[in-house]
Order: sequence, then structure tokens, then C-alpha cells
Amino acid sequence: MPFDSRADGLHVILDVSRLLSCGRKRTPSGIDRVELAYARRWLAAPPDSCSFVGQELQGGFAMLPRRLVADLVAALTEAWSSGLANGPAFRTAARIGGLGRGRLLLGLGRSWRG
Repeated sequence: MPFDSRADGLHVILDVSRLLSCGRKRTPSGIDRVELAYARRWLAAPPDSCSFVGQELQGGFAMLPRRLVADLVAALTEAWSSGLANGPAFRTAARIGGLGRGRLLLGLGRSWRG
């Protein structure tokens, strides 16, 4: 049975900072696999039930676009299941992770904090 977060007003904020740097990892750590599973689970939920964030250099957090996280999760899933260390999925994951880190460096996505 799917979980309906709107019934109780629950809104999850998931930090995907580690995943942004995983495009260069040949194999995921246990923490990477857990974060990927959480991201996959919340991407399957209604969009208004979860926001994805990453940590800025200053220590704060900023929101990341859901589409960017979805693309990163797909690329990492493919990369880690393919076993090709320098395959296209790894390059795609590294590129998407770089875009996400770039957004954080530029201060984009901070408006969600108010």
C-alpha cells in the first residue's frame, strides 16, 4: 500500500549531498546505497511530499530540482549495476553531480528556507 504523506501533512526534506559526489565512485559504500534507496523511494512519492537538498560550503542547505535528483539517481543506478568503471553512466552521473554542486556553489535553491 503506498504511503500518503498528504493525509498527515508530512513533508520530508532529504539531503542528497553524498550522491552528488558519487559519480566518480566505482562502487557505492553502504551509506551511498542507503541514500540512493531513500532518494529512489521519495522520487516515487508525490512531488509535494519531499524536497531534495544539498549542503552548501557555508554549511547551510539549499533545495535541488527534483528532475536533477531523478536523473542523478537513474545514472548512479545504471553506473553501479553496469560494472563499467568508465562507462557512459559514470560520466553522466559525474556531470549531473557537478551540476548539482555548481547550483549549491552559486547559492541557487536557498529560497525554500525563507
